[in-house]
Amino acid sequence: MTKTLFLAWQDRTDSRQWFPVGRLDADPERPAYRFFLHGWRHVNPRAQERLDDLKHGDELYVAIELTNPRTLFAVQIQTTDYFMIGWAPRYLVVDLVKAITDHPWDYTACVVRINPQPAPSKQRVLIEMRGKWNDYEPMNGSDYQPVVGD
Repeated sequence: MTKTLFLAWQDRTDSRQWFPVGRLDADPERPAYRFFLHGWRHVNPRAQERLDDLKHGDELYVAIELTNPRTLFAVQIQTTDYFMIGWAPRYLVVDLVKAITDHPWDYTACVVRINPQPAPSKQRVLIEMRGKWNDYEPMNGSDYQPVVGD
């Protein structure tokens, strides 16, 4: 049985955001994190066109961006033909950067679902990312507050 804990997160621009904690049920060594692709409306037109070709199960690449003008660093999501199609949500960035730099070859991402119109634009592309965390416990800082327990 999957244990899910929903958290609220606050930062300077978003007062509150709700999301599930990563799943440990399938493979405790490589937890799964699902999130909706962020910022895809801010990528170039060719990358936006590439989004239309995405399908369930498509493999994606993950890259750390060190020059993001809004957040300083970010986690990019790219297609396997190197179109940068958006970003991981900001609430995951610190944890993902820490984990990815510890194990850069142990991360995979794929498209779980493409929601067609009239789905809200912030819920268009659902992505699942798996990786290794070692002894690091993600989503454990003061920014994260549990809302619903086990």
